[in-house]
Amino acid sequence: MPQPVACLSGLVDSHPRLRSGLIVTTPVIALDRAGRWARTLSRYYNLAGSRQFDA
Repeated sequence: MPQPVACLSGLVDSHPRLRSGLIVTTPVIALDRAGRWARTLSRYYNLAGSRQFDA
């Protein structure tokens, strides 16, 4: 049975390889404690200017 994994989801803007818009990433494998970046299985994400929303 598949196990749940943490992924990033949100709006991307000005990425050199991704179209701007809504994305869901591959699983997160590392997060900066200060919330500046995240590492997924496929790439790093700069979280500068990101906003968090309570679910």
